[in-house]
Amino acid sequence: MKKQLKDYVDRGFIRPSTFPFGTLAFFVKKKDGTFRMVIDYKPLNKVMVKDTFPLPRAEELMETLFGKRWFTKLDLRQFFHQLHIAMGDSYKTAFVTRWGTFEWLVMPFGVSNAPPASMQLITLAMRPALGRCVIVFIDDILVYSRTLAQHVKDVKWVLDLLRVNNLYVKIKKCEFFTNSTHFLGFVIDAKGIMPERLKLELIRN
Repeated sequence: MKKQLKDYVDRGFIRPSTFPFGTLAFFVKKKDGTFRMVIDYKPLNKVMVKDTFPLPRAEELMETLFGKRWFTKLDLRQFFHQLHIAMGDSYKTAFVTRWGTFEWLVMPFGVSNAPPASMQLITLAMRPALGRCVIVFIDDILVYSRTLAQHVKDVKWVLDLLRVNNLYVKIKKCEFFTNSTHFLGFVIDAKGIMPERLKLELIRN
């Protein structure tokens, strides 16, 4: 935990805090072996003015994928941490560890406004391509095309849009140039779209 805290400080994600109150922080191990900091922000979320930017419904996003044959799934690297906390508000995110109290300079996990704020950022970044070759849900991006030749162009376009907006993908969690993929609980391929639970039931039967 001490090493992770130092890394966050060095990267400008957090800083030492003098705020007298804070939420207890701990780490949980992720599937890839790295650790994620977990902080219970329920008290903060109860008094926070809610961001009303809407999250899209998965079913509506799926409608744009019918008839598409090529897919690339992109996962953004530490997307929440690319959103900066407004000046003067960092103390509200204070958390306590055995090495002292710290506060966030970027958006932490667990804050209720993180998903809508992130959705707004990625929507603005991807606006030129939305509905043409890409759908997005917070930090999950799916590029779709009818032909392989067009897909190569579409993927390059989306990656260029991300780069221009200083957003970067986590290569290990991306899938490039596939004919079938899983996205937002659905199995998607050229034959159609099916909820994952129904797909599993068909396989079992």
